Amino acid sequence: MGVRMTKRTFPTRRILEDVALLGFADPQNETERSNSGRMAKGEKGAAELERLARAKVGKPPDSDARLKRDIHHVATLEDGFRVYSFRYLWDDAVHVGVMAQDLLENETWRPAVSDAEGYYTVDYGLLGLRMTTLDDWNANGVQALRA
Repeated sequence: MGVRMTKRTFPTRRILEDVALLGFADPQNETERSNSGRMAKGEKGAAELERLARAKVGKPPDSDARLKRDIHHVATLEDGFRVYSFRYLWDDAVHVGVMAQDLLENETWRPAVSDAEGYYTVDYGLLGLRMTTLDDWNANGVQALRA
């Protein structure tokens, strides 16, 4: 009723390629420290992601697909919002929310997206939504996303 469930997977491979182009570590291809103890390729990118995550405390959540992994489309709401489960590149917690890139495709939703430090953030309040956890989504469904 009002939600179409789907098992379609977001194009994670393309996103990981974008992340690699930006110089960030590929979370599916962990690198090891060299014998000399210097940082191996990709660790600098991982450190940058961690710095970015810490700088975001108290700011609108990152909703840029380039900063997420394990992305799965879980539902499309009545109003057309595509909802995904995902993990941030720097965190193992599973979240449920929207992708900024999807919102940019719709002029009505575009004002909720801003570009901070080169990555998109979403003001969920302007959409009448909030980001949630997968556990909350599983327990409460669409109501877990309503602000």
